[in-house]
Amino acid sequence: MTGRIGKIAADPEVTRARHGDSNVIMLTVHFSDGGVASVQWMPGAGDDTSPQEGDIVAAERYGGILVATASKSPGDPKLKPGERELYSRDSDGNKIARLLMETDGTITLESIEGKTKLVLRPNGKYYLGNGGEDLLAALVKTIDDIANIKTVGPPPKHDVSPDDKAKLKQDQETLKSFMDSEG
Repeated sequence: MTGRIGKIAADPEVTRARHGDSNVIMLTVHFSDGGVASVQWMPGAGDDTSPQEGDIVAAERYGGILVATASKSPGDPKLKPGERELYSRDSDGNKIARLLMETDGTITLESIEGKTKLVLRPNGKYYLGNGGEDLLAALVKTIDDIANIKTVGPPPKHDVSPDDKAKLKQDQETLKSFMDSEG
């Protein structure tokens, strides 16, 4: 009974390990041959992931214990070779937060429902936005607003000095050197 593929039939349960003094995650798995078994979930070191009902798992027997060592969410793979994606899901299985690492070195951290996104690019630039606004655009606009401040009333109206406007323009260019305005 090694090397079997099956589908998780119910949400995982946390229970006391049969041999040891720690808790483990147990899965009820329906196998393609019609068999059903209770399988211990054992992801890799550093991976604290819990699969969901409907996920596909690979199970193998180790020393008398049937262990699931890998899982796949339902749906077609969408990543390019070499990419890695980690994500959390709501109770319906929809992605709600994700970390995507692309083959060009780009890293995207995203809260899907809140539309908050942080993108780190291999060229040293980054993007931070929320689906409607981004930090670079907001900072550039603020600097433009400051550069165009005029006083009102006595003494006579004054503009920002040309030297200060030049410094503010340089501040904008500095921001643009390490930030992107597109996520």
